[in-house]
Amino acid sequence: MVNLRIGYSPKPTLCIYVYDKETRGRIIICRFKGWKADLILSSLADLLSEIRHYVDGRRVLECQGEEQSLKIKLIISTLRGMRSKERCIKVINAIKSMNEPELHWWYRLYLKYDRKLLRALRILYAKE
Repeated sequence: MVNLRIGYSPKPTLCIYVYDKETRGRIIICRFKGWKADLILSSLADLLSEIRHYVDGRRVLECQGEEQSLKIKLIISTLRGMRSKERCIKVINAIKSMNEPELHWWYRLYLKYDRKLLRALRILYAKE
């Protein structure tokens, strides 16, 4: 099982990555800056546990469990192309409230259709 790690600095900058034990390095999945970084961190606080806190304000958080990792992956993939803060909040709340079968169904479609599915998620859950 792969554990997602999230590095957060007070700029605000959010870096989502996977730690590779063999090479002792990290494989970066994506980065967010500004209000999206704050929004993602505040909304996903219940899915993450803090593993390291530095004096200068940087934090490293880790996600435990498959269901939480899938939710985070769907959220970050969907938010990557969005610009409206209100619509982002709607999508985050919708994905967080998904039950396990629905989450696996959406993720399986994401693996198959990629960008088309992300557009469908945005249209379905972020209606004006």
